[in-house]
Amino acid sequence: MGRRRRPVRSALALLGLLVVACQPAPVTVPSAPASAPPSSAGGAAPSDRPADTAALTGVWTGSLADATGEYPVTLRLADCGPAARCGESEYTKPDDPSVPLCAADLVLENVRPDGFQFVETMTWRPWECLATTLLVTPQADGTLAVKQYGDLAQPPCCTGTLTRVALDPAPTPVALPAAVPGLGAPTAVLDLHGTTTQYTAEGFGSLWLPLDQSGEVIRVNAASGAEEARVPVGDPSGVELRSDPHAVAVADDGVWVTSAAGREIVLIDPATNAVTRRIAVPGEPYAIAIKGRRAWVGSFQDDVLVAVDLEAGTVLATAVVAKPTGVAVEKGGVWVVEHRSNTVVHLDPETLAVEARIDMGSERPNGLCGFCIENVIVAEGSVWTADNYRQSVTRIDPATDRIIDRIATPHRVWDVEAGGGAIWASQFDEGGMPVEEWQTARIDPASGALTVYPLPAQSVAWAGDALWTGVPARRSDVLVRVLPAS
Repeated sequence: MGRRRRPVRSALALLGLLVVACQPAPVTVPSAPASAPPSSAGGAAPSDRPADTAALTGVWTGSLADATGEYPVTLRLADCGPAARCGESEYTKPDDPSVPLCAADLVLENVRPDGFQFVETMTWRPWECLATTLLVTPQADGTLAVKQYGDLAQPPCCTGTLTRVALDPAPTPVALPAAVPGLGAPTAVLDLHGTTTQYTAEGFGSLWLPLDQSGEVIRVNAASGAEEARVPVGDPSGVELRSDPHAVAVADDGVWVTSAAGREIVLIDPATNAVTRRIAVPGEPYAIAIKGRRAWVGSFQDDVLVAVDLEAGTVLATAVVAKPTGVAVEKGGVWVVEHRSNTVVHLDPETLAVEARIDMGSERPNGLCGFCIENVIVAEGSVWTADNYRQSVTRIDPATDRIIDRIATPHRVWDVEAGGGAIWASQFDEGGMPVEEWQTARIDPASGALTVYPLPAQSVAWAGDALWTGVPARRSDVLVRVLPAS
């Protein structure tokens, strides 16, 4: 289906299961009610002494136990002050600790006489675990005592002792080259603390990316690669695809985001990084394209494409499109991917009447076409698609709706983007090839010549005159910025 795949063993039979700890029924991983109360509820009063978290720095592993058993947990903690993100927690399967169930960022909320109080914010697979509060206390023997609370006014639900296994709390999640021959050197590497999709956007001096498993949009400075803001938008636990938000697009008034759980598109004001408008749309929005004051939004789950008047906030036209994923628009039309039929559909932008259907002709590995085309762009006078299973980029003439070129690539293509006078394509393979060996491909639109670079990529973007690649790590994505050599 259209949702991006992970390179780790994350296919669990628990996708629809909400895991809750501290209750009599058996559980899979410790967690608790979604909203912990303020730190002043119950517990000891805050201490006036400064936060001395140096003793916490490192990677700690062990388990937390309740009445149903013990559950593996890893904490990665850094020395930091109050109200700062100081690390992360990760819960794994009890029968296989190598498989992560969920993960959270940790913020030091309070320093208490009995320990350091951290609040979890789920960043990966939040539907598997609910956020809790952790009270961690260094012990004389060098271990770390942990109490886990769903409600600070109640006794802890789970307790455990963790052992430090490493001093470095933040190992590099992906081994990246110091320089990419013929392309340039990475100028910034950012751990997104979540997973993203290929539907990103550039605007207002930033690169905007949906964090589809934590319900946020992250704003990254296009010049420096630094994180600027995180904006809560979606709820992946509330939709079957577990991906929300899935796409963003830039307009004159801000950044529009698909909110699947809300069945709406929402506007982020770049001046405040807050949601200021909402427009209801039919179905669960998946991908979005914008031109002028109009948006075209596809719903993978509901087999529908809609045209939206952004000024009036109304739906102008609706068309049935089977399992749409990528959407692209230019003055001559709207092009939409029918993912499971491996087809690009050309529609009239005003009426959404079908102008043409372009069959990619790829072999289909199964009835769901899980490795077929996913996204589509219009750039350099052509329509371009990422033909995953055929291992190629397909070029379509928008005037005739005919395929005019297929550029073969060494590996699967999940994403195509345009920038710097070129077409860029991600190059990945989940069939055993290490992530570090994935590649980035560049296509010269004038000649069709392909150049492949040893820069890992499952997704690609262009912003701030730089190339960006999204690289999956174990439970998070890493964003890499490369300024191509002139």
